[in-house]
Amino acid sequence: MSNRTPVVWLVNEGGHDYTSAERLGRLMPITTGSINPFNTDRLMLLASHRLSTAIEDDFLVISGSPLLNALIVAMWLKRFGKVNALLWSHRDEEYKLVTVLDSVVTKHALGEQKVAP
Repeated sequence: MSNRTPVVWLVNEGGHDYTSAERLGRLMPITTGSINPFNTDRLMLLASHRLSTAIEDDFLVISGSPLLNALIVAMWLKRFGKVNALLWSHRDEEYKLVTVLDSVVTKHALGEQKVAP
């Protein structure tokens, strides 16, 4: 665990109001504006470089291309074992925290976690 203030990483800064996410830490874009979702190698290289200073307690604002979000969440889970995702709630008009654990994702992916009838 680090002593630094958490960073709120924006998967894609698109000009939205991030005020409610900013209360959790300093905003830092991973990508900005239009990106090419068909060039996944370049996106992963860019994201890896931008996230080199990320720590486990940082936050990730889900925004922009669904593929870019999926790639960055996968990278984050591999690196830290969990992701503190911030999702926009239209009902509450603020970002809500959803923590995803790699161990839970893995159990479901491997069919080890059964849904109760």
